Amino acid sequence: MLVLSGHYTTTALDQRSTGPQLIYNPPGTTHADAFVSHPDRHLGDFMSVSLPPSFVKAHGMLGLQEDHARMLHHPLAIALAEQLARITRTRSAGHRFAADAAIWELVSMVSAPTDTQSRHAPPWLDRVLTCMLDSPVTAYDVQHLADIADVHPVYLARAFRTHLGMSPGTLHRRMRLAQAGALLRYSGTDAPTVSMVASHCGFVDQAHLTRTMRALWGMTPARYRESAAQKTPARRPQ
Repeated sequence: MLVLSGHYTTTALDQRSTGPQLIYNPPGTTHADAFVSHPDRHLGDFMSVSLPPSFVKAHGMLGLQEDHARMLHHPLAIALAEQLARITRTRSAGHRFAADAAIWELVSMVSAPTDTQSRHAPPWLDRVLTCMLDSPVTAYDVQHLADIADVHPVYLARAFRTHLGMSPGTLHRRMRLAQAGALLRYSGTDAPTVSMVASHCGFVDQAHLTRTMRALWGMTPARYRESAAQKTPARRPQ
């Protein structure tokens, strides 16, 4: 559970009073945590992700079998939870995959490491990356990628973070942006509009593509297209 605003009281271990609160409650936990009411302000906002005990048991997530709630202070965990909260406000196919990837990575952070982990990238990682590169705009989910690798989704999420330094969702977003960049490099009267490029590459709309490109590449699609046109001759989209 991620507390986004408000004064929230919890019995979780290692709690703190400042900044976002990210709380892990073991499956089946019954608690009396609550927002503190105040007559002059909104109680607060939160986001929660629930995994039923049967799911935890079926997937062998023994690391999740704790007997007490605890706070998660790792900056990456909090960043993932905040990203997930933002993602849930959109409905694009790419964002569904990003949400799925963020959830599995959060699960991996509270699950015990497996004995099969290694400092070396596993052979199956190339198969997964090839699949994603072959169709960068496809709306994958982590379970599908894990099936390709024949590993558990938690292990896949952890391996991506360990060997690639990012989640499957982040890599997918960068791949979609690279595909958008390739389309924007086309020029001429029949070149796709920025809106068409955004739709083709799985972004919600042109504004979503613009925000993503500005955040990752430091420029807008229009500026990128203008810069590319100055460096290469006009080409027709295939």
